Order: sequence, then structure tokens, then C-alpha cells
Amino acid sequence: MNRVRRTPKKAWEMSETVEDYLSNVYKDNILSQIKLPSGKSLLDTTNFNPYSEDSRLTTAKRKEIEKRTRGYTYPSNDKVFINNLETTGFPPNQSDFNFYYDKLDKEKLNKLSDSKRTSFNNSIWKQVTEQKLAEDKDLGRTGLHESIHNLTNRHYKNSIVEMLRGTSELGSGGDRTDYFHPTERITTKYIDPDTGDFETRPARYSEVGGKKGTRFEQDELLTQALTNALTSQKPSKYAGGNTSGINSLPYMLYQNMDRPGQGPLGQKGMEEFLMKRIQPFMNQLKSDSEAGYIQNSIWK
Repeated sequence: MNRVRRTPKKAWEMSETVEDYLSNVYKDNILSQIKLPSGKSLLDTTNFNPYSEDSRLTTAKRKEIEKRTRGYTYPSNDKVFINNLETTGFPPNQSDFNFYYDKLDKEKLNKLSDSKRTSFNNSIWKQVTEQKLAEDKDLGRTGLHESIHNLTNRHYKNSIVEMLRGTSELGSGGDRTDYFHPTERITTKYIDPDTGDFETRPARYSEVGGKKGTRFEQDELLTQALTNALTSQKPSKYAGGNTSGINSLPYMLYQNMDRPGQGPLGQKGMEEFLMKRIQPFMNQLKSDSEAGYIQNSIWK
């Protein structure tokens, strides 16, 4: 019996264009100044990979999450997976142009004179270029955000729990209670701007006792606040959600959840709560960046 010898998949290599772009984005970030015993920094772009490099995903699953996510990571290692990483820093191409052009009314376009059509095409290229530049900047935020997930899970262990110690706004720190889960605690329903539908809260964030519980939500909210504190780059209009960068969708729903005897926090209250809770940890990160390594934890 003749066996078919399969050619092993060639490992993905980050192009010089992508590497240079990310290097420029993160060169002044304080996380880049904090070194691990290995010599790598906490914000190490060699850990960045496109979705195609995640062997845990089937092709069908990868295509599904490409449509609805910008990046993710696993708590088991420092790898970060980022959507469209391989095109970051490159100018838009013909397929980007066609994505817009194919949606247009061809009958109306055919009636345009040559000069008007050229002008119209140029306007499309301008729009495509503006969006590509904005999405590349959004990717920079995504890489930072996912790297923060890694450092709080792996290198500053228990930091999320410590930031919430003594508080009740997000339930008990680090547990899986259902404090935030019942949908009836939402006092104001949210209208999805894309569909116009009324939403309560996404199902994937309300799995009581499942893989994602209160701890996941706490981690995400604080990581959003840390991301905003560690970069001046705000999300673009193409990123979706709240362009302030704090408490963005779908987590804005939590500001509307009733707290027994206190009422909901509201947007301003949630932002103030998050920024106050991350400040001691931000002070440690700044101190560690000056030292060049992770010092003893501020939490004894």
C-alpha cells in the first residue's frame, strides 16, 4: 500500500513590513521596557500570530471567528492571535477596493463619463485607504489588549483579583458567582446600532458555571481600562463599540445593571470605578518599566 507523504505546513514568518509597523507602534510603550528572565519583553511582537497559525481551530471555526473577533489569546501561553495580522502596515490592495466596488449599482456606474468614473474610483480608493490605516491602528490596540490579558494571567498573577479586592461593583473578585448574570438586572435595554434590534446581553458572556463566568467579565473590563491607560490610540469608528476605549460594547451593558440598594453605576460611574481600581497596578507597571524587570508585587 502506497502512502501519500504530506508536505509539512510551513511555519508562518512575520514579514519585515508587519514587524516594522508593530515595532513603531510599541516602541514607547512601558510594557516594552519590562523584560522577562528570558530577555523578551512583556509586549513581545514575536508572540503575535495570524488566526491561520492556531492549530486548535478547524477551518470552519476560524472562518467563523474571523467575522466577529479582532484577536484572542489563551491563558496557557504567551501567544496572541490577531485577525489580518499578515496585512498590517501594507497599503490597501485591489481586493480591498473590490470589496466596496462590488456593492455599488453597476448600472448607474456605467452611465458615468470616463472622467467622472475616474474621479469616483479615486474617491473609493481614498475611503479604502483611510479605513485600512484606521484598522491597522486598531490592530495595534488589539495586540496590546491581548498582551495585557497574558501578563495579568501569567506574569502578574492574581492582579485582577487584587484590583477588585474590597469592592462589590463587579461581584466578588475572581469567583464565578451569578451576581452579574440574571438579565432582569439590566434596567436599560441596548439597541444594536447595526441591526436596530433590542439586546439584553450577549449569550457568550452569561454562561453561569461555564467556561466564561464573572471572572471572565471582570478580567475583560479591567483589561479594557488598562488598554486605554497604556495607549493614546483610541478605537476607530471601524472597530465597533464605544470609541472612548473604556467599557466598550458589549460590556457597556454592565453599567446598567441594578445593584441592590444602590442602583446602576452608569457609564461615568463604571469608567471612574475601573480607572480607580487599575491605578495601583499602573503604578507598579511604571515602576517596573523604569527598573526593566518585574519587581516584587505591590500586593503582599
